[in-house]
Amino acid sequence: MLYIMLTEENQVAHEEAKAPRKVDADGNVRAQEYADGAGRRGFRPGMLPLRAMKMQWTLTDFLDMDARFVFKMKRQEDAACAGVDMETNVARDFQQALRQTAFQQCRVGYLYGTFTDDNKVKVKCLYEPPQRGTAVDVELLEDPREDTVEKLAALLGLRRVALALTLNLPRSLALTLTPTLILTLTLTL
Repeated sequence: MLYIMLTEENQVAHEEAKAPRKVDADGNVRAQEYADGAGRRGFRPGMLPLRAMKMQWTLTDFLDMDARFVFKMKRQEDAACAGVDMETNVARDFQQALRQTAFQQCRVGYLYGTFTDDNKVKVKCLYEPPQRGTAVDVELLEDPREDTVEKLAALLGLRRVALALTLNLPRSLALTLTPTLILTLTLTL
């Protein structure tokens, strides 16, 4: 009778083993675990292989299952805002600050104004919170004056109506918002 004791240290892949192998971060060649291989054979990353979900597939079944993972962006039926009227000085001052950095910094500014009866926005002022902008992203810093700004805006009959965001993108690139930037935008309005 033969007894073998396997531990974490002595489990290595034999050179002629048929099982897939992988190289660890420290350079050791080890046998690939089942979970690692099964994840790659899935229909999509993190999913089981099609055969594990169902033994027989029709084209209709497959297309229905695939459609669950396709997301389409649809426009709103009714516009949230029919138009924007902005004070010229507000836009000019914001653009002047961008010209000083040659438009090489992303910037964020809160637009304060009012909504009119005909579903339009009248922007009266812009507030730039403390931020750290780079060429591709912007990080909003802790704003000690946020409460003061909101109270002052309320006294003037204004409220935060929009967000001004500048991105430094070549004209040939499509707009791609990073998850951090999207989260920043949604949390600020």
